Amino acid sequence: PFGFQEQEMIDFFNQQMHLHGLAQAEGNPILACQVNRDKNFAFLECRSIDETTQCMAFDGINFKGQSLKLRRPLNYQPVPQNSGLSTIDGSNVGILPGVVSTVVPDSPHKIFIGGLPNYLNEDQVKELLTSFGPLKAFNLVKDVASSLSKGYAFAEYQDPS
Repeated sequence: PFGFQEQEMIDFFNQQMHLHGLAQAEGNPILACQVNRDKNFAFLECRSIDETTQCMAFDGINFKGQSLKLRRPLNYQPVPQNSGLSTIDGSNVGILPGVVSTVVPDSPHKIFIGGLPNYLNEDQVKELLTSFGPLKAFNLVKDVASSLSKGYAFAEYQDPS
């Protein structure tokens, strides 16, 4: 979102980490924030690799009225014994109630929704889709230049049935 200060984002994520029990020690897990206002993104620095992985659960969280997309840096190389948000049995960890991920992974449960009017925004499409059940992940595809919807989206429900 435009017009926020770096410290606001640090405080927000530190609060969320503690609120959801994801901080692994006393003190604040988020150490720093650098914002690139020209390209509308920010980098958060966490105090540990594990807390960074836990923080990825906030993908899709609402901050100042906007759904945030959380990603690893493009050059990120996972540590082999701790390579993501899954356990040994493949179950998901870090999925928080009320937070809908913006990443819809390829799976048999991924749904394509086409023919959407391009004037509908993310919240409006999500509202339509949640009438069939709670969403696990949702991504409305938008034109990069205009930020308008391209008329299609991908989604996955919490309950695949």
